[in-house]
Amino acid sequence: MENVPVNQISLKNQEYFKVWDITKFIMSIVVVSIHTNALYSLGNILNRIICQGLSRIAVPLFFMVSAYFLYYKKGNSFISVKNFILRILKLYIFYFILFFPYIFYIRIWKYKSNGWGYALWNFISGLLFSSSFPGSWYLNAMIIASLFCLLVNKGKTARIFVVILSVSGYIFSCITSNYQALLGSGGGKTIYEIYLTLFKEPFNSFWIALPYFCMMYYMVKTNKQSWPFYKKRKIGAFISLVLLIIEIVFAYKFFNNINTDCYIMLLLTAYMIFINLNEIHSLKINLNICASLRKLSTIIYIWQFEWIFIIRNILELFFDTVNSVVLFFLVLFALLVTGVAIIILSENKKWKWLNNAY
Repeated sequence: MENVPVNQISLKNQEYFKVWDITKFIMSIVVVSIHTNALYSLGNILNRIICQGLSRIAVPLFFMVSAYFLYYKKGNSFISVKNFILRILKLYIFYFILFFPYIFYIRIWKYKSNGWGYALWNFISGLLFSSSFPGSWYLNAMIIASLFCLLVNKGKTARIFVVILSVSGYIFSCITSNYQALLGSGGGKTIYEIYLTLFKEPFNSFWIALPYFCMMYYMVKTNKQSWPFYKKRKIGAFISLVLLIIEIVFAYKFFNNINTDCYIMLLLTAYMIFINLNEIHSLKINLNICASLRKLSTIIYIWQFEWIFIIRNILELFFDTVNSVVLFFLVLFALLVTGVAIIILSENKKWKWLNNAY
C-alpha cells in the first residue's frame, strides 16, 4: 500500500483498520490513567509529566481516528455528517437516560442555591457545549466539529475561516488550560469568566476537536506523500515528543495550573504519531478481537468516571490515603469486567438494547 492515497485504500482490506481499533483501546486505558492520576503516589512530578502531560495525547488520537473514519469511509457530505451525528446521538441519549439521576444531581441540584434559573442554564450549557454526564463533552465536541467542517465545502474563503477558527480556538483553549496566568486579572480574565458562565471550559469542548477534524479532512483528501514531515515521520515523532515534554515541564514550572488538558505541542505530536501508525497495514490479531476492543474502548471511556467515584469512595472507607496505582488498576479491572459483561449480554436477544452502550 505504499504511495497510495489514504482515500484509495480498499475498504475491504479490514487488516488496515486493526491498528485503529487497538489504538483506541490503548488510548481509553491511557485516559483512565489521567483521571485516576495513576502515578501520583510515585511522585507528583512523574505523574504530572506522564499522566497529566504525555497521556493527554489520548483524546486527540480519539478525535483523529473518529474523523478519519468519517471522512475516509463517507466523505464530508451533509448526509455522511448527518449519519455520523445520529450515531453519536444514539450513544449520547442511551447514557443520558441511564445516568439521568446522577446528571440531575451534579448539573442542577448542586447549583439550586444560586437560583433555579442559573441551575437550569448550567444544565443546558453543559448539555450543548460541554458535559451533561462526565466525559460527554467528547461526544458534543465531535458533533459540533463535524458541523463546522461542512463549511470547507463552501469554497476557499470558508476553508480559511474554519482553519483560522480552529487554530485560534485551540490556542485560546491552551491559554485557559495551562496558561491561565496570561489572562491576567483585568479584562482578559473577565472575558474568560463570562465565557465560562455561558459555555463552560473551552479545553473540554469542540475547540479541542475542531483542529483535528480539519487535519483529518485534509489528510484524507491528499496523497500521504504530500503530508508535512511524512518522509521524516519517525524522527518527527521523536522530536515532537521531546518538545511536548519540554512544554509540559515549562507549564508546570512557571504556571502550575490545575487544568492540564491542553498543550500547544499536542497538535504536532498527535499528527506525527498518527502518520506513523498509518503505516501499520497488517497485524496478526483476529478481526473479532479487534471489534471487541473497539467496543471496549467506548465503554471504558464512558464508564470510567462512575467506577472512579465508586472505588475511590470505597477505598477511603478503609484507608486514610488512596494509593493512585491501586486505584488505577482496580478501576481498570472493573471497567474491563463491565465492558465484557455488556458485550456478552448484548449478543442475547433479550439484552440487544445494550448495543447502544457502544
